[in-house]
Amino acid sequence: MPKLVSILRNKPEQWYQENGMLVNESRHQGLVLGETDFSFSFPVQERLEIFGMEIDKKLNFSSHISNVCKKVNNQLNVMLHFRKLIPRGTLLQLYKVYILPHFYYFSSV
Repeated sequence: MPKLVSILRNKPEQWYQENGMLVNESRHQGLVLGETDFSFSFPVQERLEIFGMEIDKKLNFSSHISNVCKKVNNQLNVMLHFRKLIPRGTLLQLYKVYILPHFYYFSSV
């Protein structure tokens, strides 16, 4: 088993060397699905933000959904606050530009 562990640990570093790249450990991120006692050469996190989404080790999107709801709520509150000063057509355009993409992007992911 220790031989397998050393093979798995050295595989990424070997790939970097074969492709003429240097390992920058401060830029590595890892997310372990499940429980393990394995020690990694890069930081392993409980939650990972990647491609504009936040996901935890249990594949739970609740923190991401919460962040999206906060963003949409803030943008919607600004629009509601200024609704008497901004024409209805402009408000619709602002909705399509600032709020609707949050829902389209998340559904495609």
